[in-house]
Amino acid sequence: MRTALLYERMIIRAYHFITRHHLRDHAPTLAQFKQKQKEIDSDLRRRINPVTKEPYYYAMERFPLSLVETYEYFCAQERLKPLFEVSKGVDDIGYGVYLTVREYMKYVKPEARTLLPFLRGRGDVLVLLTKGDPRVQMKKIKALKRLGLLKYFPDHFIVRDKNREIFRKIKRRFRGFGAYISVGNEYPSDIEPAIGAGYFGIYIPISSADPWHQGKMDKIEEARDKDHSTRYDSLGEIRRKDNYNRSRLL
Repeated sequence: MRTALLYERMIIRAYHFITRHHLRDHAPTLAQFKQKQKEIDSDLRRRINPVTKEPYYYAMERFPLSLVETYEYFCAQERLKPLFEVSKGVDDIGYGVYLTVREYMKYVKPEARTLLPFLRGRGDVLVLLTKGDPRVQMKKIKALKRLGLLKYFPDHFIVRDKNREIFRKIKRRFRGFGAYISVGNEYPSDIEPAIGAGYFGIYIPISSADPWHQGKMDKIEEARDKDHSTRYDSLGEIRRKDNYNRSRLL
C-alpha cells in the first residue's frame, strides 16, 4: 500500500495550514518543517504516552502529535504563542492519514490482483508482515480481505517493529525453502533487517516528484546492499523478472 505518500501529503498539508492560519511570514521553509517533524517523530517513538504508560512507538497518536509539536517548536522559535484552534486543526490533519477500510482498498496496488495468484500458483508461500498500531494495520488487512487478496497469505503478522529477529522467526516458522525474499517500499525496515536475517530483498521505492523525498530515495539507493537486494520500479516487475522458485515472499 502506498501509505508513505499519505504521511508526506499530510505533513505538507499541516505546513500550509500552519503558515496560512498563524505563522505567515514567520513560517520556516517546508524543508525545515519536514526535518524538524522527522526529529520530533523519532523522539516520540521512545517517549512514554501518559495515557497508556508505554512508548508511543507506532501508536496512531504519534504522528498527529509530532505535527502539533513541530508547530509548537516553530512558535517558540519566533516567540509566538501557539493557537488552540491551529493546534486542533493540525491534529485533525494528522489523524487524516488513518483511512477507513474502504479508503485503504483504493491504495492497494493494482498489480497485486494478478501478482499474488501468480506467485501462489507457482508454489510460493506468501507471508504478510506489517508494522504499526494494530488499530490501523487491521484496517489494511480487512481491505485486502474485502478485495479477495488476503486468501493468498496463509499467515500474517502485525509487529511493533521489523527487525532481524522478526524475520528469523518467520523463517523458522516456514522452513524448507531454498530462498527467502522480502519485498517492500521501505528499505530500512522491509529490506535491511531481512538481509541481515539471510533473505534477499526486492526494494520497490515509492516515486514522488517532491525534491525532498527524491533526495531521501537517492541516499537510500546509494547505500543499498546491491549484492543482496535488487530494485524494481513496480510490483509487476517481480512477475516479469523474478526467477526465484518456491520462495518465501514477504
